[in-house]
Amino acid sequence: MATTELIVWERDGRVQKVKVPDDGLTIGRKPAEHGATYCTTNPSVSRTHCRIANSRDGWVIEDLGSASGTKINGELAKGSTLIRIGDVVMIGDREGGLTAQLVDVAPRPLPSAIRASLMTIDEGNEVTHIAQWEPVDKIRTSYDIVAERYATELADDMIARPFERGMFLAFSELVREQGDGIVGDVGCGPGHVAKHLTGLQLRVVGFDVSVAMIEQARRKHPDGKFYVGSMFELPVADAAWSGAVSIYATLHSNAEDRARSFAELHRVIQPDGYFLHSFFISAPDQLEGSMYHLQKWFGHTVDLPTYFVGIEDASDEMDRGGFDVMAALVREPMNTMELPTRRCYMLGKRRA
Repeated sequence: MATTELIVWERDGRVQKVKVPDDGLTIGRKPAEHGATYCTTNPSVSRTHCRIANSRDGWVIEDLGSASGTKINGELAKGSTLIRIGDVVMIGDREGGLTAQLVDVAPRPLPSAIRASLMTIDEGNEVTHIAQWEPVDKIRTSYDIVAERYATELADDMIARPFERGMFLAFSELVREQGDGIVGDVGCGPGHVAKHLTGLQLRVVGFDVSVAMIEQARRKHPDGKFYVGSMFELPVADAAWSGAVSIYATLHSNAEDRARSFAELHRVIQPDGYFLHSFFISAPDQLEGSMYHLQKWFGHTVDLPTYFVGIEDASDEMDRGGFDVMAALVREPMNTMELPTRRCYMLGKRRA
């Protein structure tokens, strides 16, 4: 039987995992004498802010008259509101509050219809998935911290660049030749690439390990389909997708983890389907094959090893992952606002 936990992302970068007992859990600000089961020092959280409880219909969350409110997937909770496994909860104000998610430690099997095609999921029966790999936890936490600044200051710039738009256009035309299938945006961030691909007549579903990034994607693009999930362990049936993109999503993965992600994408992409991913090659002070440890981003403390991969090595990795390289676009920084990195967009075709 599954045990239910609440994962809480504190604003200082700590990740807390709290078992939710059958009789419920109250979230509030210290000291504990105020009555909270989970106590935080976050000033945006009221002394007794909200409560998660078991009901006949499942878990519910109730705001306890807090000053700054409680939101589920961006919607203000009013009264006792049902909360599903995987829902994103904002406790307190958007700028300074807590992000939390209800998860099953031993997840229930996904229904076969959902595994066959995630596009059959409607908003009332949404299924999400959360990975347990330790490296993923570091990436998740770091991106949770910078999610709002990233969504505001970086995301849309990518779509404004002509080389990127050209690669996305080529990818979309190739995928559409395979039929009206589903395309996965793995490491979707705040949903900017998924939105662009949707405009190119593709059916897109986005996954990201960062709960805060998924919240940003759902808020900025409410018509899209975005779920918490890891590129190492996608809740998708074999050969369910016509193609996938992974835009800078492997930057923080070493060679072993990149191989694991390529193997997982090979599993979910149909034979002759397409895979487009991007990565950094080098920088003025970073050689091919080197690693830079990013510790500060937007003024916040993060923990993000960033790997630089040579073209030949990246091509070999794609080949070992079961993809034939069809094209590669290498470009330099286009302006002084970009990171001074040489980068590559590589397109592969899945072998049978």
